Amino acid sequence: MATFTKRGDKWRFQVRLGKHRGAKKKSGTFKRKIDAEAWADKIERNIEQGGLGDLAPTGTVAELIAFYETERGPTLR
Repeated sequence: MATFTKRGDKWRFQVRLGKHRGAKKKSGTFKRKIDAEAWADKIERNIEQGGLGDLAPTGTVAELIAFYETERGPTLR
């Protein structure tokens, strides 16, 4: 389920899949609440149809490992 919070003149939204510690989350801000609601409805519909919406990771494990070896690894201590 999505939650909406007004922050100044913008709307912050958050969609969460799962209640456990490793739950998938997606959040962001929109200037208009109606835009945030439309985005959240799209994600929730996709989840109900068996998908994970924009919350699902893309790519393979090998691609993820290669990314961390070349891109993230050198910047980490």
